[in-house]
Amino acid sequence: MSTQPLNPEIIRALVLDDCNVTLSDLMGNMRGGRIVFARSVIAVVLRDHTELSYPEIGKLIGKRHSTIIDAENRLRAGDHDTDACVILGCDTTAMDYANYVWVRADEKSKVYHDDRARLYRLGDGPGKGAA
Repeated sequence: MSTQPLNPEIIRALVLDDCNVTLSDLMGNMRGGRIVFARSVIAVVLRDHTELSYPEIGKLIGKRHSTIIDAENRLRAGDHDTDACVILGCDTTAMDYANYVWVRADEKSKVYHDDRARLYRLGDGPGKGAA
């Protein structure tokens, strides 16, 4: 497990990019295959690798907590395995893809936290520096 907290926005951005889904589509009412798959992956990665609650995750993807629970259950049951192959263009399961997202997000979060720490050491953290 990471020693730095994962940045939920990094997870969301990675999945949206991989699935070719816009943030407005994710947050909206559309239920196309790519969008539902993206929501499910984001929900599972955030539940498994952050301390965010279902309502907090729901807020990040514009859905209620009950939708997040359903999305998580469907992905864990393998209901999105065919979607994973079609959307990602490779032979993988949805859970394997979720784990891959976690590894990438963990690396990007480390870089994000290292950069922020460097800014603070330089005295250029939030509220400092050029106006």
